Amino acid sequence: MGSKISSLIINHDYSLFLLLNCLIIGDHLSPPIPFTEEGLQAGFKTATASHLTSQKEPFSFEDARQYLDASGFNPDQIPDLITANMRTDGNARHLMIQSVLKGFGTNEKELLENTDKPFTIVIGMNDVFINNEYIEKKVKYSSLYDMYSLDCGHAPHWEMPTEFNSILDQFAQKVLGK
Repeated sequence: MGSKISSLIINHDYSLFLLLNCLIIGDHLSPPIPFTEEGLQAGFKTATASHLTSQKEPFSFEDARQYLDASGFNPDQIPDLITANMRTDGNARHLMIQSVLKGFGTNEKELLENTDKPFTIVIGMNDVFINNEYIEKKVKYSSLYDMYSLDCGHAPHWEMPTEFNSILDQFAQKVLGK
C-alpha cells in the first residue's frame, strides 16, 4: 500500500475495517473468470510466452527473460525479477492453471457480479496476457466504483506506482467517506 493509504489506516480506527470490507483489485491474479477452460480462453490472450505460464520445470535464465519481456517488463531495468522468476516453484505455476481447468477456486466473475462490496479495477492497456475487452465489456459488475486503464503492461502497480497509488488513494477516500 502507498504511504497515503497507510496513513489513512493508522489515523482512522474504522478505516481498516472499511477497507477490509471492500475489494481492491489491481493486477489481480487473473481477470474475473469462471474457473473453466472457457473462462481461461475468454479472460486471457495467447501471448508469445503463454506456454511458460504453466511450465512445471524451473525457468532457465532465458525462460525468465522471455516471460518478463512478454509481460511488458524490461528485465534490464529490474534485474531482480529475472532471479525471482527463476526461483518460482514450477509446480505453483502448473497448479495455478490446472486448478482453474478443474474448477477449483472462486468464480471471480460471479463474485464481482454479485458482491455488495465496492471495488475498483486497474488494468494495463498494453497487457499481453489479459483480455481487457473481456474485463471491460463481458462482466456485469454489481458494485464497481470505477475502472482505470493505465498506459502500461501487466503490472500497473509496478510500472506506474505513482498513478496506481493515486487511484488507490482516491478509492480509499471514497470508501472512507473523505
